[in-house]
Amino acid sequence: MITRRRFLQWFGSVGFCDFATIPYGVIVEPLLRQRATRYNLKLRHWPDDLHLSIASFRTCMLANRGWTSIESIQS
Repeated sequence: MITRRRFLQWFGSVGFCDFATIPYGVIVEPLLRQRATRYNLKLRHWPDDLHLSIASFRTCMLANRGWTSIESIQS
């Protein structure tokens, strides 16, 4: 049987867990986990005054074979 006290304890623990995960999304992901690598590309037959910029984002969750096939990611 669920008492009012047990319900409030459960509700408080769920609320604390939700509150405890906020710093991960606000501090850890945006500030500590992003990495940028810069490459100086020199392409053949490419004018020197024309600059090339490539942005590539990687998300591990997209490459999960149960959710998305490799063929759809490659296209």
